[in-house]
Amino acid sequence: MARQPFVEFAGNKRLLWIAEEWIRYAPKLAEWAMERIVNRRDVWSQYTIKNDRISVVMLPIKERRKLGTDMVTITKLERHFSGRSPAHLIGLHSISDHATCKWFAIDIDLHDESVPNADEIIEANKAATFEWAGRLRDMGMDPLVLDSNGEGGFHIWVLLDDEYPLADVYRFCGLDQAAIGGILVCRESPRYSRQSVPSAPTTCPTHCGLRGVITLGRIIRGSIISILPTRTNGSTAAMRSRR
Repeated sequence: MARQPFVEFAGNKRLLWIAEEWIRYAPKLAEWAMERIVNRRDVWSQYTIKNDRISVVMLPIKERRKLGTDMVTITKLERHFSGRSPAHLIGLHSISDHATCKWFAIDIDLHDESVPNADEIIEANKAATFEWAGRLRDMGMDPLVLDSNGEGGFHIWVLLDDEYPLADVYRFCGLDQAAIGGILVCRESPRYSRQSVPSAPTTCPTHCGLRGVITLGRIIRGSIISILPTRTNGSTAAMRSRR
């Protein structure tokens, strides 16, 4: 027997109203995501439920990816935003098949909320998140700051006004050793340690594709959906954000 959606919200009018609003706007969100978020349609990550446990798989299976018979569609995106079941949620990969991306994300994580100094890590994460978001705003961008997990982790998302090459956005984020004036600054830089963040943030895109091998790139699971961007020999100063 199929599980009824939102049974955990029974008796909570506010949460039921929020769920209904997501369903109401899911068609428009799906169209927006297809234009602004989807880097490639031929592969995605899918949540699955087995024995009441949630896991993530990559689809289609490797042997069927080149057939082109199953793609990221408006229907899949609409189902994702409606959120009627964890099995409807998907994650989109960071890099297109021609090594470009439409946006980038920074993941400032709290890996273990049970550590004794978790409260200090949360405050450090928060301070670093807003400092980096402020730098982006100073550069004319429009970052989204999201609470990623309710436990002290944060995401910064920037939707770009166009597709940009992989290396350009990667270096713009500043985790490349060659980056000068990057937003985050490379891990070895003294400027990075000033943020007092105990673990290095993760960027989407990663270095994938910089050496001529186009890979899928990582996904970042979050409120918007999941993603990342970019390449070489370009001017990062020309990048602009747009919602």
